[in-house]
Amino acid sequence: MESYLFPAPALREALLNTVVHKDYSSGNPVQISVYEDKIIFWNVGRLPDELSLERTGETGKISPETTPKTRGKTREKILKLILEDTSISIEEMSNRIGITQKGIEWQIMRLKKDRILERIGPARGGYWKVIEKKL
Repeated sequence: MESYLFPAPALREALLNTVVHKDYSSGNPVQISVYEDKIIFWNVGRLPDELSLERTGETGKISPETTPKTRGKTREKILKLILEDTSISIEEMSNRIGITQKGIEWQIMRLKKDRILERIGPARGGYWKVIEKKL
């Protein structure tokens, strides 16, 4: 059985972040460099401050320890904003947290899947309901 250097969920999230935070107006492709002891995901876009990946310029090296921490911090920030204002929009969350709307949508999808968050009603006129306050 083959053993991998990084857990599959960490690689999946690194790839997702690389694609979500890419500056698509640049025309430059996403680059992934695989080495014996590391994987480097690179794009022309910028990473939000919440992602505590080691990086030099726009290059981020991901390790298994960083991903769950940053995901948890972002989830906590989203839940805090929702508890303050149940009718807050994804756009407002994106502006206040400093990550893309796609990043917020992905985190909300995970919170819904984990049965921590629920949307009541339509996008306009509805509200958020925090089912479980612990992460």
